[in-house]
Amino acid sequence: MKRLIVLVAGLNSAPKEWYPLANRLRREALLEGSDFLIFDHCGCWNLQALRKCFTESIETLAIDLKAKIERCVIASPEPYDDIICIAHSVGGLIVRQAYLLAAGAYAGTPKSQIPWTDKVSRFVLIASINRGFEPNRLWASGLVGLSSVTGIFPMLREMTKGAAFVTSLRISWIRHFSNPKYQKVIMIQLLGTQDSIVKREDSIDLQQFPNGVQFDVPDASHDDLYRPSGKGTHASAEWDARYQLLQWAILQYNPKQTASIPSFLSKKISISPVKRSTQTATVFIVHGIRGSN
Repeated sequence: MKRLIVLVAGLNSAPKEWYPLANRLRREALLEGSDFLIFDHCGCWNLQALRKCFTESIETLAIDLKAKIERCVIASPEPYDDIICIAHSVGGLIVRQAYLLAAGAYAGTPKSQIPWTDKVSRFVLIASINRGFEPNRLWASGLVGLSSVTGIFPMLREMTKGAAFVTSLRISWIRHFSNPKYQKVIMIQLLGTQDSIVKREDSIDLQQFPNGVQFDVPDASHDDLYRPSGKGTHASAEWDARYQLLQWAILQYNPKQTASIPSFLSKKISISPVKRSTQTATVFIVHGIRGSN
């Protein structure tokens, strides 16, 4: 099977930090002959990355990622049978937006002429800020306010919980995958129990779908879920165990299997429960003449 593995970094992830995961995945028999696309937008701290941080929006980065995926599709000597999207932190917003744009999920946005979204079998989101982040610290709130006034660092403003970009993405995501035609796509969120940025309830948009699930990973933080941390024998053993989890989520997890977690991973992961409602309600909130937006 010809596969394309797309890895999308977070804001503070240099490309080299993805090499331990990518290199081990390349050696997997199931991924023999697969192509890898590591999308490094702002992770490598140089002048070009700094310029992107201060000027590029999530929307423009998503368009860039979409174009690079399509370039891989065109350049491949044989068509891809499967595409797996893996993303960390804000990379989750970028890859989801790239997918929706290519799928023509937004009104007035046609589906990409280079088809690839129908080949996507799963999203493996690693501590993705699916509902945006809350600037509940003084410095974060100040930076968001500065971004709103000056226009610099638009990504920070867009990824804030309740921002127009995040809200639009969430609504479009739910609308798109509410179509039974697309519900075969598997959506996995891996979240460390020591994550101080993403909350467990932030993945409810994904968990509402039949193939959506969130796994809680003990003792993992926001930044070390996908890569080795520390040095020495203990760190190496911990990374080996973490890789087993990632490999299973990326290649083997099947929501239709009764025993969804293999025995060798049962102590390293747990399913975050979610209540799925079959009833829906539409609520209109209209502000008055003196109400703010």
